[in-house]
Amino acid sequence: MITFDSCKTLEPHHNLNNAQIRSTGNNVDLLLEKIAKSFDNKPVLKGIDLSIEQHEFVAVLGKSGCGKSTLLRILGGLEQPDSGRILKAGKSYQADKTRVLFQEPRLLPWLNLLDNVTLALPDRWNKEKSRKMAHDILLKVDLQDQINSWPSYLSGGQKQRVALARALISTPQILAMDEPFSALDALTRFNMQHLLEQVWIENGFTVILVTHDVGEAILLADRVVLIEEGIITQNIAIDFPRPRKVRCHTLNDLENDLLDQLLKIKAA
Repeated sequence: MITFDSCKTLEPHHNLNNAQIRSTGNNVDLLLEKIAKSFDNKPVLKGIDLSIEQHEFVAVLGKSGCGKSTLLRILGGLEQPDSGRILKAGKSYQADKTRVLFQEPRLLPWLNLLDNVTLALPDRWNKEKSRKMAHDILLKVDLQDQINSWPSYLSGGQKQRVALARALISTPQILAMDEPFSALDALTRFNMQHLLEQVWIENGFTVILVTHDVGEAILLADRVVLIEEGIITQNIAIDFPRPRKVRCHTLNDLENDLLDQLLKIKAA
């Protein structure tokens, strides 16, 4: 269980009985209104309303099958909603500046690291320029010494760093992540969480992270959204300073509250 020590004197800003909490600023960049999606006549999303500010980090929690991944796939342009609308900066949403990071790195085994990363760039780009950009982004994820390695020689954490580099090289405005660290061991997962927070702060994109890990959500996110049976039931601001470290009773209490809520959902 993750707790923190960088916020001992702060008051919590959350309310698990209020599903209408919104982000506190006025810089709404992404607006989802009444998003609905069904598969085989079974409703998965039942009218999602959510506003996200520019550069915000939002974590999405919920039990398996609640619609988290479907929502992420819609944002990534991999699915289309049956109804509702999405606006980006007040205009109809296009997913071309959104990148999706999955639990599996999805690297091409016949390409080395450098070529796996340049794969995300347009073919029309100058090859030398593309390779220079890929080298620079691999440096950011501390893989500059592995650029000629094949995916089969990498650890799980290294493969996810390559996948993150491939997502970042095209300078996304939104990074949508579907449980990208869930298959990693605890230490590697912690290192990847730290790396993600670092590159997010440095590059200023928006992150939407789907996760089952309540501690991970509180460690990284500005807000935590809870989806139950296809609707948002909790929308909670995590208003604490960064970096968040271990042993803060306030955030520990919030983690326990969220865990209790998820356990109630599973027991229902």
